[in-house]
Amino acid sequence: MSWNPPNPYAEFDDDDYLAGFYGWSAHLGYLLEQKTPKISTDQHPAIIPVMDACHHIIQTSIRAENTDPESPQCFMRLLGATFADDLHEAIEHAIRYAPEAFLELFGVSSAADMLGFFYEAALTYPATEQENTEQESA
Repeated sequence: MSWNPPNPYAEFDDDDYLAGFYGWSAHLGYLLEQKTPKISTDQHPAIIPVMDACHHIIQTSIRAENTDPESPQCFMRLLGATFADDLHEAIEHAIRYAPEAFLELFGVSSAADMLGFFYEAALTYPATEQENTEQESA
């Protein structure tokens, strides 16, 4: 018998997603500031894509605040159409090739929560590649 837990984001609205975006950004900033000095990227280069993804979320938060701070659609458009998939690949790669560094930075539960949030946000506020290309050229 399998159990399918309820979707924790089923009742989320724009304000909830905005709080999530900015909350994850602040949390990731804290993690990168506190944890990365303990992680040797020379010893564990597989952690770098996850760190880059975290940095991208933080940068996106700043850009979103300066562009349209009340729009979860803007946040997702700034992250990019493939961000959730890219984040998933980075996490999977780090778990496979740098598990110690990954656990030092995140932990499994925190990473699963982050990935779940950004996947759900990508489904709720889909950004297209065309939007990303138009924005980058502007």
